[in-house]
Amino acid sequence: MKEIVDSLLAAEKDAQAIIGQAQKKAQEIRAGAETEYSEGVTRAREEARIMLQQKIEAARKEAADRYQAALDAENSGNRDFWENKKDQVGEITDQIASFIITPEFERE
Repeated sequence: MKEIVDSLLAAEKDAQAIIGQAQKKAQEIRAGAETEYSEGVTRAREEARIMLQQKIEAARKEAADRYQAALDAENSGNRDFWENKKDQVGEITDQIASFIITPEFERE
């Protein structure tokens, strides 16, 4: 009978050791999974930050290009207007200058 009790106690002790090892292994697996999860989240955040930064930079460049195109178009329109109206502006300028330098009593 003593052998059976000793055998049972030894089996219980072995079972406790196995359970302890299993708990330790489970804890290691859990810690590894948490570390892997944390690293994955960090990588995903960094990738998202980079993608967002690239999209913002692309949007800024597109806005700058559109602004420059609009500015160039406006400047081109101004140059065209000036070229088309240069003679008329010159005539009006001459008339104004003549009006200013001609005494009032000599004006018609």
